[in-house]
Amino acid sequence: MVNKEPIGMDDPLDNSHNHRNEKAEQDKLRDTPSDRGNHMLSDSEKEQLWSSIQAGITARHSKTRLVRWTALAGAASVFLALSIGWWLIDRQHVPEETALLSQLAKHVSKLPVDTSGQIQLMMGDGRIIHLEDESTLSYRDSLLEINHQGTQAYHQLQAPEASQFHILYVPYGRRMEVGLPDGSTVWLNAGSTLTFPAAFAADRREVYIAGEGYFDIKHQAHQPFVVHTKDVQINVTGTSFNVSAYEDDAYTATLLVEGSITLKSSKPDMFKQIRMKPGNKATFNRENATLSLDEDGGEDDVSWRKRQLVFQRKSMPEIVKKIERVYNASIDVAGGDRDSRTFSGSLDLSKPIREVLSYLYNTDEYSIIQQERRIAIRRK
Repeated sequence: MVNKEPIGMDDPLDNSHNHRNEKAEQDKLRDTPSDRGNHMLSDSEKEQLWSSIQAGITARHSKTRLVRWTALAGAASVFLALSIGWWLIDRQHVPEETALLSQLAKHVSKLPVDTSGQIQLMMGDGRIIHLEDESTLSYRDSLLEINHQGTQAYHQLQAPEASQFHILYVPYGRRMEVGLPDGSTVWLNAGSTLTFPAAFAADRREVYIAGEGYFDIKHQAHQPFVVHTKDVQINVTGTSFNVSAYEDDAYTATLLVEGSITLKSSKPDMFKQIRMKPGNKATFNRENATLSLDEDGGEDDVSWRKRQLVFQRKSMPEIVKKIERVYNASIDVAGGDRDSRTFSGSLDLSKPIREVLSYLYNTDEYSIIQQERRIAIRRK
C-alpha cells in the first residue's frame, strides 16, 4: 500500500517545496500561510472542420456536466476520434473525405450520450467490444487478446488495413492498457479516447488521443511514431512519455520520461517546434496560446499509473477535478471555485473517495455528504 504523504497549503514565499511533518498533519488539511489528389484537405479546411466537430463535443459536454459520472459522450467520442483519424492518417483511397468530415461535424452534437459506464473498443468492422476496468488489450497478428485478472479472451481480426481505425474509449472511473499492433504500449487514464489504425502504414505510425495516456513506444527507425492531440503533435523515437489533453482542461501537458521527442503545434504557427529531453515538461496554454517548458518537470504527472495523485502547488479546484475523473464522481464544494490557495502533497487513490476527500477537507470543519456518485462538501 502506498504511504500517504501530508497535504499542505503552499506558502507563496517558500520555494523549498518540502513536505511538512506527516504525523502531525495526516488527518487534516494544513492551513499554513501562503488522399492524395483532389480529396486531400488543406490546413485551413482541416482547422475549420476540427473547430466544428469540437464545438459539437463541447456543447455536449456542457449539457451533460451534471451527469459526468456516467460515460460521457461515448458515441460522440467514437465519431470525433474517427473523424480526426480520416485526415491525420494519409491514405490512398479516401472517397469524399471532405463530405464525410462535414457530415460528422454537422451531426456529432446530436448523438445520444452513452451511459453504460463501460470501456468500449469500436473495431474497424463496426463491432463494439465491452471491456472491464484494468483490462489489458493486445494485438497479436490476426488475434485480439483481452486479459482481465488472469483470464484471457480472444477475438478474430479481419485482415488489418491502415484504412481501418479502432477507437478505444475509457470513461471516467476506468483505466486501460493496450498493446498496439507494433508492440508499443499505452496506458489510458480515466476519461480518455485513443484512435489508431488496425495496421500501421509502412513508413509511419500515427495515433490520436483525447484525455491522458502514458506511452511506451517501441523504437523503429524506419517507421516514426506520431501522437496527435488537439493542440500538439508529438514526434517520437523509442520513448516513454505522458500526455494529458483533456478537453475540459485549459492546457495540454507533455512529460518526457525517457528518450527524445519533438513537439510541434497541431495548428499552423502556434509555437516553434521544440526538442525535449528526459525530465522536461512542456505545457501548452490554450487560453493565451503559449508553450512553456519546465526542464525539471518531475514525475508527478505519471503518478496516476500507481493509483496515486501527487501534486505540487495545485489549486483545490484542480485537485478535485482529477479526483472526479478517477472516481467517476461529481463533487460540489461550496465556494470551491473561489479558493485560490495552492497545495502540495499526495493521495492514495486506491482508498474510498470519502476517505481521500477527508484528507483534503478536515471533517471537524466540513461535512462530506455522499449520495451514490454525487458528493457535496459544506463547511459546518
